[in-house]
Amino acid sequence: MLLPCHHQADNWEVIYQDADTNRSYTYAQVKSTAITFGTGLKSVWEWKKGDAIALFTPNSIDTPAVVWGTHWAGGVVSPANPGYTANELAFQLKDCDAKALVTQKALLPVALEAAKQAGVPEDRIILIGDERDESVRYKHFQSIRNTAGTNRYRRTKLDPKKDLAFLVYSSGTTGHPKGVMLSHSNIVSNIMMLAAGEGPNVSCDGGPNGQGDSILAFLPFYHIYGEFNQISSKTAFLTDSRSHVSHSSKYIQRTEACSHVQIRPREILSHNTGAEDYIFLCCSSGRAPTWKAPSGGEIRPQLSPNVKLWSCALDARAGRSRI
Repeated sequence: MLLPCHHQADNWEVIYQDADTNRSYTYAQVKSTAITFGTGLKSVWEWKKGDAIALFTPNSIDTPAVVWGTHWAGGVVSPANPGYTANELAFQLKDCDAKALVTQKALLPVALEAAKQAGVPEDRIILIGDERDESVRYKHFQSIRNTAGTNRYRRTKLDPKKDLAFLVYSSGTTGHPKGVMLSHSNIVSNIMMLAAGEGPNVSCDGGPNGQGDSILAFLPFYHIYGEFNQISSKTAFLTDSRSHVSHSSKYIQRTEACSHVQIRPREILSHNTGAEDYIFLCCSSGRAPTWKAPSGGEIRPQLSPNVKLWSCALDARAGRSRI
């Protein structure tokens, strides 16, 4: 994210950190991991421009490297709700013509059934996260690399206005889910718009110690808002894989690392346990929830008058469908 900043981030500064395990990526590690994965896609699977890869996974700090590695290889990323049934996932896999499926070990049973229905080969199912497949039948994404050692693979040339970066599916409330086509230019436009909207609140030299703000990534990455607003942010983020208020509340209480939380108003109002402590903590520690959508007059009366709110929601119309 292009945010006001008085210094350039060091390549070895941490940009992504797992809230549960403390595993992290620096700027340099994300770049090298992404390029290694992108090169592997071309070397192992002969990846072509426009090939789609589906992500069926909870929030993970491995997601950015997979996303940007796929883009490096000219591919399109299609994130799917990790709560999908096999039939729901199979529909998306078939509709986007997925050439590979990225998931986590815990979701393998659903992923395997969906892949079978959609005709995605089992050797094209790969894992991210900390858990590995003991049978070694399903590779970890870090195993998708250019083992031949040839240097003939280069970043795919793209037309940012025409070539797709993401194919994100609607919820399907009025029929089958529909793929929303987002070009690379669409994503850059949205990030620049978010920078203009959030610049005064979040920066890489902000935070209580002036070392940069950090965001707890509560919003799901399978939703495009969470995908580009949190993953593409120049500020550090800590990944909450469970996206649950009570879990996030416990994390914030045990660390001073988090300076901002982006959360949907309904998440606060729909969870009684821990919600009041969570809001109070955000307020008393100088941190405030950043709402995914305008809070509206119906939200304010249900919250303490001490809670500081702001809305970062933007009417993002840069894509071919409203985000």
